[in-house]
Amino acid sequence: MISEQTEFQYVLEKSREFVAQPLALTEQLMSDVATSAPEILRSRLEQILSRKGKRIRAILLLLIANSKDEVAKDNLYKQASMAAGIELLHLASLVHDDVIDKSSMRRGGKTPNQRWGNKIAVLLGDYLLAKSMELSFDSGISQITHILSKASASLVAGEVMEIDLAGKLELSHEEYFILIEGKTSSLFEACASSGAIIAGYDAETIKLCEELGRHFGVTFQIVDDLLDYGVGADDLGKAKFADLANGLTTLPIIEYFSHANTSEKDWMRKKLQKASTGEEEAIHLVSDALNDSGAFSRATDLALARVERTKEIIHSLPSSRARELLNEINLSIVDRPN
Repeated sequence: MISEQTEFQYVLEKSREFVAQPLALTEQLMSDVATSAPEILRSRLEQILSRKGKRIRAILLLLIANSKDEVAKDNLYKQASMAAGIELLHLASLVHDDVIDKSSMRRGGKTPNQRWGNKIAVLLGDYLLAKSMELSFDSGISQITHILSKASASLVAGEVMEIDLAGKLELSHEEYFILIEGKTSSLFEACASSGAIIAGYDAETIKLCEELGRHFGVTFQIVDDLLDYGVGADDLGKAKFADLANGLTTLPIIEYFSHANTSEKDWMRKKLQKASTGEEEAIHLVSDALNDSGAFSRATDLALARVERTKEIIHSLPSSRARELLNEINLSIVDRPN
């Protein structure tokens, strides 16, 4: 475990305090999406937006946007509108994901599809997506609107790939990383590169920040894969073992198959088939086998390798308090509890 000074929740709170002003405006812009919506949508959107996540994507963008001492004071709205746009896009993807995955709980409450049915949930996700694009346009930086549009397309491609690969047990590492770079890293790349553009960095540094976001997103997803099995988990706010129940092959399973012999593979295939039906005994047997085989620890090592590359890129940015916080978040991300 890492030291208390770099514990994820503590570091995230320090980061929130550092970007308090643009983050407050980000929250206001998101809230305005509900209050300004047609009456038939308003209360539903308010319920969706009331269950706030960690805002880690917004915080990443805002830290990078404020990582140069000479950042102009007049770009507060640019920062907030882009941060709100990315958070709304992320929220829209979650609403749609819950429909696809038939999820009933998210962030400790009922999902929109559980509350209002699939049709309404899909349309609410579409509305949030439209408003995210509107906010990115309001940033006044055409390059940023293009970045968010590109991230949206990558996210959809990643989700379709995940559906296509569902049930394929022996997924390659290459397939896995292509998948998560689309469905997860694309938004983190958009955050980091948008923050760099707002900060006024040159093209080379913007490209490096995009890479930073990609590695950070991969790490984030690997940790998510581990949290689904309860590895290092605190209060997830969503159902445990959801990936198993949905037949998704995540990194721990890939690691198991890449090191297993023929009889172990045959045993795991049978247990995974039963686990996908929700059989609790099979689910726990699979989890125990992944742990005993070292699959969880190997997956963690792959995440840590990404952390190291992210750290190198962060250290190439100018020395600042924002850079320190970026580095602390990066170093603590593997130990986040939810």
